[in-house]
Amino acid sequence: MILERDLRALPNDYGYHARLGLVYARLGKTNSAVREGERAVELLPPERDAYFGIDNVTNLARIYAAAGQAAPAVEQIRRVQALPSRLTAASLRVDPDWDPIRHDPAFQQLLAGGRPSTLSSSAP
Repeated sequence: MILERDLRALPNDYGYHARLGLVYARLGKTNSAVREGERAVELLPPERDAYFGIDNVTNLARIYAAAGQAAPAVEQIRRVQALPSRLTAASLRVDPDWDPIRHDPAFQQLLAGGRPSTLSSSAP
């Protein structure tokens, strides 16, 4: 695969790790996909680069979603939404990348623009 070859030449390129992770996820190679996605975030986290770093976290969420792993995908989406980003509830509603986790209750809450409540339902 071309990405694997390019990554051997540039092993610390976060972009190659992110793209390879997405390819692996769509091929059903979940462990390899997550490893590559996490490596991309490790190489360039949003704390170091607010633009591309946030994209790495979004890609990691997409990887988890492709694998049908809703809980870690939602966790990464929440991380992205806590910072300025292009990822909105509206984009989550229409982007087919989220289809594998679309019916998960926590993901549905994101679509509604909400966050899980930590307050008791008996609070006034």
